[in-house]
Amino acid sequence: MRFGIYCEIQTPPGKPHYDMTWEIMRQIEHADECGFDVYSVIDHHFFQKFSISANPLAMFAAAAQRTKRIRFRTALHTLPLENPMRLAGMIAETDILTNGRLECGLGRSIPAVPATSHIKWQAKRAGVCLCRRYCLGMC
Repeated sequence: MRFGIYCEIQTPPGKPHYDMTWEIMRQIEHADECGFDVYSVIDHHFFQKFSISANPLAMFAAAAQRTKRIRFRTALHTLPLENPMRLAGMIAETDILTNGRLECGLGRSIPAVPATSHIKWQAKRAGVCLCRRYCLGMC
């Protein structure tokens, strides 16, 4: 059996993002020391009161330098907000920096995102296939 931690990086009102980011880094280090298998977050945008995890790949690249065995999982990269080729490059580079400990999920998010971001789903629908193909070609 494997055990993991999932965190949405919810930040209480008034708590600085700086403090929350370093608190999460300490959680990841502690999870590694306790033997957890994976630490998961979701790529969230436009939900300031809900989550501040706008760049989990950067966080994982930094955490990998401070941990030994724990894997890192982005539960979902919000593809309508990304260029698939650029995201694939960032995923591939982060996989290198984590020494192969990266796992990624790809998806469209929730219906509120396009309304907030003014992005049409159809314009990015093929992004999942493209991103996966680019990642496989680069790895």
